[in-house]
Amino acid sequence: MKRITLYTLLAAMTLGAPLFTACDSDRDDNPILRTDATTFTVDELGTAPYVLTAEGDNQLTLSCTQPDYGFPAAVTYSVDICLNDRFEEGKTQALGEYKGHSFTLKNKDLNAAVVKLWQAENEGDYAGKDATVYFRVKARLSANNSGETTGNLVHATVRMFAIPVTVELPEAMYLVGADIGTAWSTWQPLVAVTGLPGEFWGMFYFSEGGEFKFGKFEGDWTGYGAIKTLKDEAEAGVTGSDNIKVGKAGWYIVCITAKANATGDNLDYTMTFLRPEVYLIASPNGTWGYDDAWKFTVPATKDGEFVSPALAGPDMLRIAVKAGQDWWRTEFTLKGGKEIVYRANTGVGDNLSELGPEYAASGSKGNKVYLNFANGTGSIK
Repeated sequence: MKRITLYTLLAAMTLGAPLFTACDSDRDDNPILRTDATTFTVDELGTAPYVLTAEGDNQLTLSCTQPDYGFPAAVTYSVDICLNDRFEEGKTQALGEYKGHSFTLKNKDLNAAVVKLWQAENEGDYAGKDATVYFRVKARLSANNSGETTGNLVHATVRMFAIPVTVELPEAMYLVGADIGTAWSTWQPLVAVTGLPGEFWGMFYFSEGGEFKFGKFEGDWTGYGAIKTLKDEAEAGVTGSDNIKVGKAGWYIVCITAKANATGDNLDYTMTFLRPEVYLIASPNGTWGYDDAWKFTVPATKDGEFVSPALAGPDMLRIAVKAGQDWWRTEFTLKGGKEIVYRANTGVGDNLSELGPEYAASGSKGNKVYLNFANGTGSIK
């Protein structure tokens, strides 16, 4: 056990102050500072749910005893929360530091921390749902931050409330990089996923080791560090530090989803790499879904063409990429049989022919559809 006389500690903390003369005689009743204080007790919380509100009603208060430092020292307490009692790295949120033996947690801060942890493990709406939250309280001496010790864990049921969202979802998204148009100059727009704000997709070719960035507008140089979740479902070998780097050359569907973060004041980005799967949709040239019998072949080069199976009949063509959504959300056609035009958020009720007869592309039996995503063109022959 480390034992330091209180008088010695106070003298060391005060520049130029002389030691107390009482220390000349080493009395047994001198206060002793214990920097190896053992644990302390945090009071258990109630069993009824704490129904948090944005107005601050029903706040949660933690109370505890002071660790035995040998005298009534000034103590700083810190509070962490977790949705289990393991407090693993990456699954723990710090709430802040407090003074005194009883401290009330702000509803806004507690709710935001619980929501962030909940969203990391769950999908869907969190508002009004209950979460079991574990609290870990640590104590240390305020004077020199020594003597840290941890109290017993306590838990409570916390009911979350909807966090007001102040950040706006982007209406556009772009990619710029070594393999896109004029290297590091062309800002290629992605395609909006029909009816899903903040979600975008695009078909891109990357060379081995090709690097790129993305942004909400041209000149918005957003890099790897801004991606909260990266899903490399195409096994493209995506890594990064500043730029995003693709390890394996080839064509990929790149999806970017922007959502409000747990506090509603910034954006969280999810980037997904998918295999470049393109399909004819709807009878007689396809089915009402993704049927591999109507899947396009994929070129090996950047300037190559995707090629469909031979058409079964002359009806209007409907084409879509497979990007984890309903096919009509990523539908496109060949305007005038030559220009790739995306459904995106054009407002059509059923199909792109509603925009005009030139959008009702069709071909004869035995024809094939050729698509060049690099320059946005195609043909039917």
